[in-house]
Amino acid sequence: MNLKIKLGLVMMLLLSTGAIFMYTETLNETSSPASTVFQWLDTIRSRVGLTSLKGTVSSQAEVSQEPRVELVLENHRWFDLVRTVTVDATMGQTIDSNYYVFSIPSSEVLASGGVITQNRRY
Repeated sequence: MNLKIKLGLVMMLLLSTGAIFMYTETLNETSSPASTVFQWLDTIRSRVGLTSLKGTVSSQAEVSQEPRVELVLENHRWFDLVRTVTVDATMGQTIDSNYYVFSIPSSEVLASGGVITQNRRY
């Protein structure tokens, strides 16, 4: 398998992990049965050889820590904090919201013929 195919598979895996986390957050916050939430989280945990969460987690707060464990080494944690509006609480200080978004490359703005505009904070 060549490098390009391997990188594509890794990106698909990362994207599916993020989607599963968002789905489990929704289940968790709508008081779905814990067994359903654990089933989805365990699909991610089993991929890396971690044990099942069934019978070990008892609160919504503990379930919400799973993305922290999974995403910290994948450079996706910051985006998870921004999405869940927990940047300031997690970082322990007020972070300027201008750091929540990135600039869109000028070449993309120009190539879009005015369809794409720069983020307001840039």
